[in-house]
Amino acid sequence: MVSNSKSARQRERLIEGMFQQPTLAKAAEAAGISQTTAWRIRRTPEFEREYRLARQQSHGHARARSQYWSNSAVSVLLRAMTDSQVPWSSRLRAATEITNLAEKATEQDQVDERSERGCNDGHVDISALTDEQLILARQLALAATKKKKHEKA
Repeated sequence: MVSNSKSARQRERLIEGMFQQPTLAKAAEAAGISQTTAWRIRRTPEFEREYRLARQQSHGHARARSQYWSNSAVSVLLRAMTDSQVPWSSRLRAATEITNLAEKATEQDQVDERSERGCNDGHVDISALTDEQLILARQLALAATKKKKHEKA
């Protein structure tokens, strides 16, 4: 994130602080700004947009890391499930987890397949849309509704 203005640099430092600190007060301190300034910055649309993007990127990195280590995790579960020295309750729990993972993988495969075919069952995933895109989508939906009403009349 390249920051040119003072406010952009403050937003960037506050976002970094919020990822590293448990409270807004401590994030403000880490960013080198007052709590009042942090509170004001946090209420701006620019901050909300940049913070949401930073969280999405962070979540994406976490998902990638968990996918990377998932083979090892499944191996641990398999060893626990098949080891006769492991208590029965733990073996049962491992088997349940493996079954749950398999079900989720199957569901995700089905979602991916529908996505590749261009099917979405009439549903749209809006979680990755920006505020501007959401506003535009709302305006288009309203215009379509008005057009339908006009065509019926």
